[in-house]
Amino acid sequence: MAFADKVAQAPDGPGVYLLKDAKGKVLYVGKARSLRERLRSYTQPQESPRLRSLVSRITDLETVITRSEVEALVLEENFIKFKKPRYNVRLRDDKKFPYLKITTGEAFPRIYVTRNLRDDTALGTVPVRGQSPAKSVFFGPYTSARELRKALRGVKRIFRLRTCKREIAAAEPDDTTAKTAPESHHQDTETQGFGRSQNAEARVQKLEVEIEKSNRQGRQGAKAPEIASRQSPIANPQYPRPCLNFELNRCTAPCAGKVTQEQYGQQVKDVIRFLSGRSDELTEQVERRMWAASQAQDFEVAAGLRDQLMALREIRKDQQAVMQDKTSRDIIGLARGARAAVAALFRVREGKIVSREEYPLTIGEDAPDSEILSTVTRSIHTHTHDIPDEIILPSAIDDAEVLEALFAEKRGRKVRIVVPERGDKVRLTELARANAEKALVELRPEERVPVGNRELAEILGLATVPRMIEGVDISNTQGTNAVGSIVVFRDDRPAKQQYRLFKIRGGLGHNPKSREDFGYVPRPDDCAMMEEVLSRRVRGLLEKNRPLPDLVLVDGGRGQLSSAVKAYSQVDANIPILGLAKRTDTLYYNDGREITIPVTSPALKLLKRIRDESHRFAITFHRKLRGKKMVESELDEISGLGPMRKKVLIQHFGSLDKVRLASVEEIAKVKGFGPSLSEKVFRELHAG
Repeated sequence: MAFADKVAQAPDGPGVYLLKDAKGKVLYVGKARSLRERLRSYTQPQESPRLRSLVSRITDLETVITRSEVEALVLEENFIKFKKPRYNVRLRDDKKFPYLKITTGEAFPRIYVTRNLRDDTALGTVPVRGQSPAKSVFFGPYTSARELRKALRGVKRIFRLRTCKREIAAAEPDDTTAKTAPESHHQDTETQGFGRSQNAEARVQKLEVEIEKSNRQGRQGAKAPEIASRQSPIANPQYPRPCLNFELNRCTAPCAGKVTQEQYGQQVKDVIRFLSGRSDELTEQVERRMWAASQAQDFEVAAGLRDQLMALREIRKDQQAVMQDKTSRDIIGLARGARAAVAALFRVREGKIVSREEYPLTIGEDAPDSEILSTVTRSIHTHTHDIPDEIILPSAIDDAEVLEALFAEKRGRKVRIVVPERGDKVRLTELARANAEKALVELRPEERVPVGNRELAEILGLATVPRMIEGVDISNTQGTNAVGSIVVFRDDRPAKQQYRLFKIRGGLGHNPKSREDFGYVPRPDDCAMMEEVLSRRVRGLLEKNRPLPDLVLVDGGRGQLSSAVKAYSQVDANIPILGLAKRTDTLYYNDGREITIPVTSPALKLLKRIRDESHRFAITFHRKLRGKKMVESELDEISGLGPMRKKVLIQHFGSLDKVRLASVEEIAKVKGFGPSLSEKVFRELHAG
């Protein structure tokens, strides 16, 4: 069936469509309020080069009907994430972005870094109020490893939430608790999964009211309410002792029964507030709980809350206020190039910028800004728990209403997508755009120069940074089976397709009067071998019209360096040549300098990598030739055994060692080997 016929049969309702090529590969994923109307646009002439290229490749399509356009939006995001269609705008390496996950479906939730978002809810589902909540809460995605480590470090230090994989069951309630505690049909979105924490929070609030009332009335001698009354019995310890995190004050050890489920539930609520950027609200609540515990003479709990309060105030000192109101906002700035773009995100909570992220994107040359911004907004906020009141964009997007409906349904409150016209929002949008432009420059591959290469240019005083470096090494055993190797590094990475090996033709020093003199062993000359290998290398590059290296590194000292300089003297080019000695790691330059580089220097590490790689490449080839030569020399001594018979014999048994283990009868089974020849081979191989 032709593509136009399939479009005519498409359903007239909301859903997702997948456009495919002749091989069945998904080219583009889109959503529509009316699938038939949207697909008809692909049968019309296209002005955009990107769309013309897409339409020319389409041979098939697939549609998925959804109940609403909001569901279609979620399903589109999941299809793009896992199908990675060529013509869609998408985050680069979006499956690699990490999230912080809080497992609120467990009795004692834990927090850890994850990249897997599929373990709790099915793909394409939309959270609906009144239905069962998600099992986990996600924060992210984080593009900055520094921000991720900072967030996790703060959680462990301040709130002491567990990060281990221990399975901890909830404590069994007693009969009185079961009778008096009414069943709750609604859970707070911040504490879903540990139901009793709501009752505990209510009791905490009641306790705080009583304390404030007591203070106002001036009851100096009145006994403070018992704070222990709000705590359920400690869970039965499921492990004999807590881990080291408890001793380091990084965990409250619910595994060993050191904390109740209600107390731990309060820790989780505090963590969610902290990661959501609600530090002012959290600080006030922690301070109230600290004074309540102090009034109840529970000084150990009060001391812990005091430490939390001081840590939170220390964090707030580093956050600069940028807006007057307390509305939570995500501000997005965009910078784009030909095939790549970067979106910078500022998270503003309680008037302060609490974090900054930069998301690289893969785009088409003529992809509109509205499509890019829509992709960024959908990809960032679909999976995270931290959805703000407002999302500030530099320009309008087509599906703003659908995204607002999706985020409001997920968050439980209204979410607005705003394009500012004046004031602080415009200023912050411009600041985000400036950060995105800076990240885009760093993203371009032509701008990337490794620090080792830059430092090497500074040490040697070179006008340009050496980007292509060749390493040379010689390997032989007393002049036999001598070989040379050339390895090529582009920047700080090996270009193995450009590696070359050479069998040394000369390089054995001065010729004696007669090489056939009995007992003469020629003296190997590494310098002559080095000159031969590099001379052949230079001639090969010139004959094939290939570029010469920016820098040459030889494995050796002054002698090898002088041979390399002599070999490169045949070209009219000022190529830096270095010698790196193995024992001292001293660097010899072709202008006569001896340079000592610190051991921790990236430049020295790069040179040692190149030297070691050339040595590995040369000695591997040398050992291969030496082993082959040893096999050939033993069989050569047997008269009547020509090249073809030697080859057949080795191929039949697999190796010379297996030939030695074979009997005369087994050798005679080889084609071309009669009884007399088989007996001779056996006798010669076992002689002596």
